Amino acid sequence: MYALAVAGVAGAQDLELARQLAGELAYEQAFDDGESACIEKMSAQDIEGDVANTPELLGGIQPGDPEWVEARALYADMLRDGCLYGKAAVLDAFVGGLAQSLSTDDMRALIAFYRSDLGVTLRNASISANSTAYRAYEPVVGPGEAYDAFAEKIAAILARRTPSGSPAEAQRTPVALETADAAVALSDRFMQDIVKGRVSQAFEMARTHTLVADADIGKMIADLEQVGPAMANRFGESIGYELLHNDSIGGSLIRSVFLHRFQNHAMVWMFVWYRGDSGWMLSTFRYSDDVSLLFGR
Repeated sequence: MYALAVAGVAGAQDLELARQLAGELAYEQAFDDGESACIEKMSAQDIEGDVANTPELLGGIQPGDPEWVEARALYADMLRDGCLYGKAAVLDAFVGGLAQSLSTDDMRALIAFYRSDLGVTLRNASISANSTAYRAYEPVVGPGEAYDAFAEKIAAILARRTPSGSPAEAQRTPVALETADAAVALSDRFMQDIVKGRVSQAFEMARTHTLVADADIGKMIADLEQVGPAMANRFGESIGYELLHNDSIGGSLIRSVFLHRFQNHAMVWMFVWYRGDSGWMLSTFRYSDDVSLLFGR
């Protein structure tokens, strides 16, 4: 805990006084009010309007599509989850900050003040005013606009590469692996990077062995890095992965299926390798948080 980390500097007595002062300031209630106001605003978000303004916001899924209800719910969850933070850690950090910034006498005087009639009046007025202020928050840029700006910047980065269809693009040939075991091993190394949050490194390694377009790989990297924080809030910490099975069709296709495990959920990763004249090349790879896919294989 942060508050304990500063104990050697502030002292146990000062930390206790700081915790009392935080209580008199109703900091925990202010935290809860801010979180509630954020969730309230996110729940009222015009998702249909966001999608109308940014058609690719949900991967191109539109109202009326078979996947709309599920996709809309996932987006709503992501917005809400962006409001959630670890209160205990924040409270400890606040207490530690008070203990470091105020003297023992200052904290005692402030505690006495906030227990006085005037102090109670000020605290209650501050709670009410903060609650009103939280609900007046308006983002300078809406989710759809932020997505558009982000997409434009990514497009600008990709535009610096050799244009699609140019001779350099046409000549890009994946490096084939000699054996199926080597293909599965590379898929495994990919997962090692993914579970540690090294998304770009994982995809750059795969890029060498696949014909998947650079633009598509760039989009997958951007998408995963963008949703990473929301995914952590929703699913919990990444706790590892496991190889579920390898499937083969004839002697020319294999599929490696992995489970990326989080504290509260899991994601499925699939890698399909094709054996061509020169060896094994990564034909396609994809991921999904719909683990029910595993039961329809």
